[in-house]
Amino acid sequence: MLGFSKLPSLRTFGVAAFLVVVSLIALAWFYLGGAVRQYEITPSAFSYQFVSDATTGGKTTGNVTVTPDGVVMECDMSPAYVWPYCELAIRLSGDPARGLDVSQFNSLILDASYDSPPGNNGRVRVYLRNYHPAYSTPEDPVSMKFNGIEYSAAKEETRYEFPLDSFQVLTWWIADKKIAPQHAAVDLSNITLIEIATGSGSLPGKYRFELKRLIFEGEWISERELLHALVWLWLGSAVGWMVVHYRELRQQLADSRRQSRLLKKANKALHRESEELCGKVYTDALTGVRNRTDINGWLEKEISSASEKAIPFSLLCIDVDHFKHVNDAYGHPVGDEVLREFAQTIAQQLDPETSWFAGAGRSSLYSPEAGTWHRQRRWRKKSVSAFSGGYGAMASQLPAVSVWRCLPVNQQRCFWLGRITHCIGRNPAGGTGLKLPWMGTCDQPPGAGNISGSGVVTK
Repeated sequence: MLGFSKLPSLRTFGVAAFLVVVSLIALAWFYLGGAVRQYEITPSAFSYQFVSDATTGGKTTGNVTVTPDGVVMECDMSPAYVWPYCELAIRLSGDPARGLDVSQFNSLILDASYDSPPGNNGRVRVYLRNYHPAYSTPEDPVSMKFNGIEYSAAKEETRYEFPLDSFQVLTWWIADKKIAPQHAAVDLSNITLIEIATGSGSLPGKYRFELKRLIFEGEWISERELLHALVWLWLGSAVGWMVVHYRELRQQLADSRRQSRLLKKANKALHRESEELCGKVYTDALTGVRNRTDINGWLEKEISSASEKAIPFSLLCIDVDHFKHVNDAYGHPVGDEVLREFAQTIAQQLDPETSWFAGAGRSSLYSPEAGTWHRQRRWRKKSVSAFSGGYGAMASQLPAVSVWRCLPVNQQRCFWLGRITHCIGRNPAGGTGLKLPWMGTCDQPPGAGNISGSGVVTK
């Protein structure tokens, strides 16, 4: 599974590759002619007519013939008129006020040939006549604007392409019609008539003009517009990618924070479980005090440290004698309660520096400085009174508790401090000796008496 760090890189590469492919396809489509659009003027769709100076007093004659290959205009120009001419007129609409908007195209294409008398200049004029209510009227054909261009034609068939922005308005028409400046520029928005005429200064004689094709050509989108569109596509894609990437980063951040909270919660739960497990491992399940697993290593270090520093300490080993009698007489639940009460009673009498732990049928106390012999005896008396006082009549049936005091290892002695008995009128025989590897021999010091009776301490 891909990580988050790889996904943005792959997506970026994919977007960049997509943009490159789209750009290349768009440019190839444009430069191979995919953006070109054409509008052809054909004899089947429009009306072709012959016009000459005969309408203004001249004697030029001629005709227009439609052939399978195109349209042919032939005329015999007479010098009877001061400015003799003949032309091929193409009407684009039956309504002189409604024409064709060619401003959306870029150029006019003519496939034509022109034959004129010897010595003639071979000039041809092309007029795109525009109708506009500001200066034109249906009754006056001359009122339609003359957008014109003049060129030198060849006898053989030639393809001519005229940029529409190279056409100019005839100055005589502007002056004759008193055209306002705002309407003096080229206007191709409503072309109603196309005229192809002999050029100025033409000599008398026979003329032949053959038109194969007349096409308005443009582009669905210009090169500049295409490049601008591609730039905006790249910019828009970059902005879109940044927005998407920003949202993904916010989502990843939110997911990360949520996962962090879940991990913290899981860690707290694991910490609690770990503490519980540690408590179960290092705590006696019945009494709740530290067990032998927890105390062994720690105690050995404490005693070693006390011995090295010559700091006195005390280790009291408390052994409950004949406890089986309680379990047999009252049952194990009562025996468990006795042990719990016994552990709690002793724990309540301890100062903060004393450690209390249990295991293997006996309990022990460790203190770095347990104090004098009399202080220890007072502790024994207080503990016995507190423990036995809570059981009333049953206290007489409790077993004896043996207490041992162990001095540092260099003294090699353990002293039996006495015996706590709760059997009224009965003094069970001595306790069990205790010997640990680091303690040396155990014996009973002179004057160490028994503690007998219900909560009574005696020497």
